[in-house]
Order: sequence, then structure tokens, then C-alpha cells
Amino acid sequence: MFVVLLLAVSACVTGTGSLVGADTPVIPELDRPTVESTVAPGFAVAERSRYVESVLDDGTVTSDELAQAYDDLVACLAEGGGTGTYAYDLAVDAGIALNWHVVGDDAAGTKGDILDHRCRFEYIGELDDVYLQARPDDFAGLEIAKERFLSCLNDAGLLGTLGFDGSESYDAMVSTLRQEALGLGGSGSQTASECTTSALHGPWHTFGVEASQTPSDAARDGVIPGVARLPFDVRVGVVAPQFAGALTRIVTSEGVWIVSSPDIDALGEGTLFGDPDGAYGRDFVVGSTYSEVLLLDRSESRIVRAFPIAPSAAPGAIAVSPAAVYCHRAADGGEPDSMLCRIDRSTLTMSLRLFSGPGGTSFEGDDAWLPAGWVIGNPVDASIVGRLETDGGLRVVSADQTFVFDPDTLELVDRIRGQSGHANAGA
Repeated sequence: MFVVLLLAVSACVTGTGSLVGADTPVIPELDRPTVESTVAPGFAVAERSRYVESVLDDGTVTSDELAQAYDDLVACLAEGGGTGTYAYDLAVDAGIALNWHVVGDDAAGTKGDILDHRCRFEYIGELDDVYLQARPDDFAGLEIAKERFLSCLNDAGLLGTLGFDGSESYDAMVSTLRQEALGLGGSGSQTASECTTSALHGPWHTFGVEASQTPSDAARDGVIPGVARLPFDVRVGVVAPQFAGALTRIVTSEGVWIVSSPDIDALGEGTLFGDPDGAYGRDFVVGSTYSEVLLLDRSESRIVRAFPIAPSAAPGAIAVSPAAVYCHRAADGGEPDSMLCRIDRSTLTMSLRLFSGPGGTSFEGDDAWLPAGWVIGNPVDASIVGRLETDGGLRVVSADQTFVFDPDTLELVDRIRGQSGHANAGA
């Protein structure tokens, strides 16, 4: 994945870290001021593309010319196989924010590096530098950015936490935000970073192949932006059941429920989405181990809701009751945790309970992250192996024992040896 911020004027912004392609508050479009800049000797370069040379031929760079250059840059990335999001607003600042990748690139992002260099050389060069040099000192862009920034933080419920009252300058607020970001927690820090970007560059727009989810839907579902930008056919694929007779696709009145994982042949081994310095699941995922429970529309061509699942809890079966959809995985030699999840069919909220075995759990340690609604239950001295059943209760049934669970809390309430249950009821 490539995160590029071309020539953001405020030094505070260039240091905010990775940008994410999540939706930002809808901001009314403003008329671009027509600013001209003259070519200064200090910006002379040894080599320019014909495109850049033609823009600079008259000695000026207007806001309309720079906007066209940004649009042509994005088109170049899309034509080269790039897909992602971008944002710019010359009424506020020069520079374009980009969050993108090339589908099927290697883990090092080799194809993206080459494409990024070629397109920026062809369409940008020193155009934004030249444009900025002649911008008037009283340019009102940072005042607009300040208003947007405060509005975004207020909508996210962070304004009171940070203690801003509107008297601070934009740069002062961003500086404070950088110091306080770690104390906001993962989602709060991410939201604050998004507010910084949207303040300068406005709302995000998508480019390239059609994404499987919109940024706002991905943010709602806790999906890493890079996963949401994957084409539907690459992201969505029904996984094989963990046990014979189990189901990983069920049709219900609200749509089609599936256990899904991406097409690894299309992605390439080792493809990573997000920030690898963060926590797995919250900040990044690896395509080859990523899985999710998806609710698709009845045509199975659109994602209605997504429920990401950590790799050690990847479901091997789903079942349905009148009130909920359940997913299940039994611990195996590679993953020590058995798992049950419950998705309420009315509210579309998920809870999940892990059952560690004698060897412990994958969700321990400094790098482990447990999503909201997930709990680690009491250890079980055996893998919870069997067929997931929902008629008359919630059970996992094998030939020699039955595990009985509370259908609401997912707590293990009984373990009956030498018993077998019944087939799962339909929806």
C-alpha cells in the first residue's frame, strides 16, 4: 500500500503519519481562488516531462493548471493498475493526499514504486513548488482548514477531549494533536489523523477499479481501508468448511451470509494492508490469513455488512437461528483457540468468545489486540470439534460429545460426553 502526501505546506501535517482512506465529514465545495505563480530560477531542473514543460512554458502555474495536473496524476495511477483514494483542495492548500496500492503487487510494493515515480515525474515535477512561491502571504487557506478541523473533531466527539476552544491557530492545534494522539487510543488517534488530512484536502475520492466497500462502510465495519478498496471478485470468496457437513454459505431473508477470504492468486502471497508497525487486525492484515463473515445482498454482488475475524479465529462454519447468525472454529495444530461468534440479525452487531486450549491463546502478549465485543472465555481442555447446531439451543456436536452454549452470551454451560445432537435448522 502506498500513502503519499505531495507537498503539504504545513510542516505539522507532513509528520502526522500514515493516512487512511476512510470517509471524512462532507465539506461544501468552495470556489478555487485563481492564483498564479511565476517560475523562479531556483526551481530550474535538469529534466522535465513535456507535460510539465508545457505548463511552465508561459512562466506561471495557475490553480486550474495544478488541479488538472493532480487529476492527470490520478488517471495515470489508475491506468497503471493503481486503486485507492485521493483528496486535494487548492482553496486551502497545495498538495494531494493519496492512499493507494497496485492489486497483485509484491510485499515490497515494487510495481507501485515504479508507477508512482513515473506518474509524478510525468505530471507533477516541480509544479506545486512553483505554484506555492507566489501565493499571497494573506492566503486564507489555513483559516478554512481550522474551521474544518474543529468541525471534524467535534463530529468525532474528540473536541472536548483535546480541550480546543477555537482560539488556537491551526498549526498549534495540529502540534497539540501530535503530542496527544497516543493517549486517544487506536481509533481516536486514527480519526484525529483523518481530520487533519480532511481539513487541508477535503473529502476523499476513489479511483481505479471499483472498490468492494465505500470508505464510510469500511470504517463502520472496522475493515482495513486497503481491504475495502479491493475489487469485489478479489476480496470475496466462500471458504471451504472446516468439517464435513458444515456450512459456510447460508441464504436468509436479509441476504446471503458467507465465510469469506480473498483470492490469494490475484493478490499474491504476502500482500499486506495497513500499517505493519501497529496491531494485527486493528492496523494491518495479511491477505493470505484474512477472513471475514460477510452479509451479501440477495444477488451476491454487494457487501451489506462485513465482520472481520482475526486469523487464529478464522471461522470454519456458520449456522443460523431466528435471532442470530453464529460462526464457529475448532482449535487445530496451528491455532490454539476455538471460537464462537454471534451476529444479531436485527442489529447486525457481533460478539465473539474465544476458548483457549491447554497451550494457551494466540491473543496474549504485547502485540495482541482484542476487538470490542470479543472476550476470552474459560480454557477448555480439548478442541471444540463438531457440527454447529442451532435448533433448540446452541451446540457443537461430535460423535462422542456435545458442547452446549448460551445462545446469547456464548458461554459454555455444559459438556455432555457420549451424546450426539441434531441437524442444524434452516433460516
